[in-house]
Amino acid sequence: LSAGNGAINVNGAVTGGTNALTINTTGTGTLAATISGLTTLETNSGGTTVISVDISSSSTQTYNDAVTVNGTLDFTGSTVQFASTLQGDGTADNITISGNLDLDGAASSLTTLDVEGTTNLGANVTTSATQTYQGTLTLDSGTSLTLDAGTSADSDINLAAVTGVSGGDAENLTLDAGSNAGAAIAVTGTVTNIATLTITDAGSVTFSDAVTLATKIDLKATTGAITFNGALTTADIDTDTADGYNIVLNAGGTITNATTFANTGTLTIGNAAGDSMTFTGGLVATAPSAINLAGTVATTNTTMTLGDGNTGITLTADTILSA
Repeated sequence: LSAGNGAINVNGAVTGGTNALTINTTGTGTLAATISGLTTLETNSGGTTVISVDISSSSTQTYNDAVTVNGTLDFTGSTVQFASTLQGDGTADNITISGNLDLDGAASSLTTLDVEGTTNLGANVTTSATQTYQGTLTLDSGTSLTLDAGTSADSDINLAAVTGVSGGDAENLTLDAGSNAGAAIAVTGTVTNIATLTITDAGSVTFSDAVTLATKIDLKATTGAITFNGALTTADIDTDTADGYNIVLNAGGTITNATTFANTGTLTIGNAAGDSMTFTGGLVATAPSAINLAGTVATTNTTMTLGDGNTGITLTADTILSA
């Protein structure tokens, strides 16, 4: 379908019959009836596509122009690529990608986003409620990106594995689930090849597997607990904001530079006698309201300061302090 700079309106249901569909206009293309049975779907750049229906293809869907979505929609294909921007129209815009997602432009004004496959991310994603990435999320080389899920009790961010591109420029990721105590960030897989990971807001944060960062993890303004159930390996852990969240380091790891915990909630280092956590450059923990220790807590020929008159220490298993 080609209309130069004129509008293209698809108002009747399209059954592809295993054929491909290309829509070319530098004007507006409106897809208002269900499209199914295609092999591929592609739009050209320079215009706008407005979509208010489910679209399915057996192979790829490539939207080279700016896309506006309206409603609760399902894009089914092997890979769905938005080469330009993806924007909701301000109504309840709940988007499911039944396949892999390649997002090159910013996604904004969506309500929810659920990706059932892998995600290649080249721009920020902003929703007013839950974001779910069921497959590995990979950041484009050299990008610093933000997943912002709004400020409601439903502003959850659910991630499987997260990775950058090995070698080359650094990738940085910020996760923001808002200040609502009911909102949670959950990462079930590993975090690798990321330089800086920033947690801006959340009711709770849980990492179920190992987190390995080149530069630091930056913890800000979280109201509940930030829990690491896999090893944490990074140069720095930044808790400069003296907020009342809890930090739980359940699986050991290594923090290279001098570490001071400024959070005023509790601090837990280890939850079993076999755990081992090393703060190579030294450790100061006097701001937390209480400290729980288990396993080996070590520095490397540097000072370790745990607790003060306002910060008691509880051993929850056999504990070794080594400096």
